[in-house]
Amino acid sequence: MKTQVELPDAEDKYNLQVDRTDQTRTTLRSDPVAFRVASWLGTTERLIELFIGMANAVVLEGAAIIGCVMHWSRTAQ
Repeated sequence: MKTQVELPDAEDKYNLQVDRTDQTRTTLRSDPVAFRVASWLGTTERLIELFIGMANAVVLEGAAIIGCVMHWSRTAQ
């Protein structure tokens, strides 16, 4: 039993290309830096945005901890 594979016609290829172009433009408009870095590293924009978000959270938490330690060291004296 042979399975027939339907090849996309020219209109389907064009529509896929237009969709891909629209998606790329939308991504570039939303965060062009994440798009460029993701393309350099061979990963997705979402993963880069997740990494950036986690790095921001670590920096903010670090600043909060340093502020608390400085406050507690002043009150302990």
